[in-house]
Amino acid sequence: KKKMAEEEGDPLVFPIPEDQASWEVAISCDSCRKDKAVVSKHWEYRDTDGSLLGFVYRVDGRRTAKEIYTLTYRADKGWTKKAWGTKILPIFGLEEFSRKVVDRILFVEGEKAREKAKEILPESWAVVAYSGVRGSEDSWLPSTPLWAEIDVYIWPDNDQPGRESARCIESRLNSLTTRPKSLKIVRVDQIPGLPKKWDLGDWTPESGIDVEHT
Repeated sequence: KKKMAEEEGDPLVFPIPEDQASWEVAISCDSCRKDKAVVSKHWEYRDTDGSLLGFVYRVDGRRTAKEIYTLTYRADKGWTKKAWGTKILPIFGLEEFSRKVVDRILFVEGEKAREKAKEILPESWAVVAYSGVRGSEDSWLPSTPLWAEIDVYIWPDNDQPGRESARCIESRLNSLTTRPKSLKIVRVDQIPGLPKKWDLGDWTPESGIDVEHT
């Protein structure tokens, strides 16, 4: 964050001013004027200490099936539609690392999948999310000695891009100074009857999938 806040041009501001650190203020910015009335969902991105990093939001049905945008807070423009930085995309759920006890972490693709996984899994699981192939390649992962005590599972989307993204995250985790205690990619392609492109955001009790023990 210190490096990004020192960039030339219109650098990021951390911490985000208290009177600006809300979704209501962020979505009212000039660059979001055309989106404000059609936002279908938004997510808060927070750091390992729980401080706000920015927002990601989704717009449905305007030109394509979905459009995803990032809002970050800048020194000159304030809230604006711009990603955090080149090759630096925080994973969704970094605040999970502030928990006193974390022994198992599930990586999933996309905010919606993380929300559903947190509903399904018991409190003993931490859940974080990355964003697609590009997002997995550019994801920022915290370097912490805690990894040596954590079993990590990656649940891909059920398609080729999903498997590629999962392998990117696996590679990133293996490149950390302290690697996870164990690391496994769930073979979703071997789960009988699973539709193509299925992800954990599509899970229902009728799916018949025991996510915790798959």
